Amino acid sequence: STSTCPTCAGKRPLLEKCKQYYRILSSTRRTFELGTRPDGPHPLEMNEQECSFSPATFGALNSFTRSRLASILEFAASMFPEFALLNKEEKWQLAVSFSYRLLSFEGSYRSEKLFPDDREKSFASYTCYFSHEMVDGFFNDLPSHHAKQTMEHANKVLRDYIDLILPARHVIRRAAPDNEEFHAVLLYLFWFIEGTHMRDEIVRVADGYRAAVLQEMHCYYREELGLSDYATRVGELFTLILHFERNEDLKEHFEIYRLLGVFTDDTFVYQLQK
Repeated sequence: STSTCPTCAGKRPLLEKCKQYYRILSSTRRTFELGTRPDGPHPLEMNEQECSFSPATFGALNSFTRSRLASILEFAASMFPEFALLNKEEKWQLAVSFSYRLLSFEGSYRSEKLFPDDREKSFASYTCYFSHEMVDGFFNDLPSHHAKQTMEHANKVLRDYIDLILPARHVIRRAAPDNEEFHAVLLYLFWFIEGTHMRDEIVRVADGYRAAVLQEMHCYYREELGLSDYATRVGELFTLILHFERNEDLKEHFEIYRLLGVFTDDTFVYQLQK
């Protein structure tokens, strides 16, 4: 048997807090997305268990991106007391970076959970998904008309992007993070600020949170799972983190749409990529 770690005492306050506020983050996005769907379900059917999913469209994702960012700002303010001390630009930079990491990591994780037998789907928001079958209808709600050739090119770009993101499901499938590990990765992805040129004070806060998450995971592996050698598992989690902290592919994807004229410079989802 493993010896009890004096710093653990059976508690993981940061991870428990993350579970609490992640539930709120999820609930807020779910009810907003379902509530704004033209053929949306009855409010009694907007719960997590009965949540219905639909193919993504441009208009829906443009709207959902705003609500996701507003929800993330609320999540961060509730989750991290230090967040209130940052200026608006710093808050926005952290929220936008996390937004796309959340979209990628959570989307792949939930796709594996909710579409286990359909490897061709990946969540594009909390309730909408990407798949090759939905490509031809994705741009149907664009606010303006575009030439057929332009839209054929845009559809090809979207198909290429879907081909790019679907392998992330394999990354999740191979690592198979449990619920505790899922929330640990979420916290790490929020405070993954390498290369962002943040102030030293923010770097110290980020380092502190990442160290605290790692300590709680040490306790989880030792005390709850009874593992004495879990270095390999921690390494697998860091591989997950490094895979999902990148969002350059998404930036390139939106830049192509702008050059095609499908997005304008003031389109909200494009503005986030600058």
